[in-house]
Amino acid sequence: MRWKWLNENLGPLRRFLVRQAGRPWNDVYSEICQTIDARSAVKQHVRSHIEDFVAIKTKLVDGRIYETGGYSAVYTVLSEARQPLYVDPLSGVLMRNMERITYKQMQRAQDKRRQEELDARLRVLSHLEELHRVHGIWYIVGLAEVPKCRREKRFADGKWHEITAHEKRWDVLLKKAVCGREPRGPKGEFVRGSFPYRGRGLYAAHKRQLGARELRRYGLR
Repeated sequence: MRWKWLNENLGPLRRFLVRQAGRPWNDVYSEICQTIDARSAVKQHVRSHIEDFVAIKTKLVDGRIYETGGYSAVYTVLSEARQPLYVDPLSGVLMRNMERITYKQMQRAQDKRRQEELDARLRVLSHLEELHRVHGIWYIVGLAEVPKCRREKRFADGKWHEITAHEKRWDVLLKKAVCGREPRGPKGEFVRGSFPYRGRGLYAAHKRQLGARELRRYGLR
């Protein structure tokens, strides 16, 4: 096999290891050692990254395979291991980690879970009207814009000072005064406590509990 170790590109190592799935790990490792000269600092550094792709130290516990080395002293089940390959603890064969959950899969699962949690307590009717579930009770909430911050000059200590004035409004869901300095979420929406409003720069101006007929209309319980 031919290797291009002109820089710290680990792609060739990963692709080679994936192609070797099904072979005895000792044979694969011997071939790597013959190719990557340990006397070369760069090649030795690349060789040290093998465990980024292969869970070498594994153990069978109660019918499940765990990684027992690498980045933690704690046993890690294969589905949570970061490596796409592992060495079978019984046969010593290099295997594909079919149980592995990739980062993208984990992100999709987290996004789905967050969306499900959001759907359980929020319905957007319009830009200024939303349904919120609070302590098991659904409310229809009217939103309004938080006044924008403005620059003002005030005289104090014998001289004029320029300050930023924040006009507050009472948020009926949070039961506290809010202003334009409220923290924003990853998409720019204002986030207050556990009640993110989908529009930007909004607060809950008023709310009313939904009746039985309205609950049926919106498919809520």
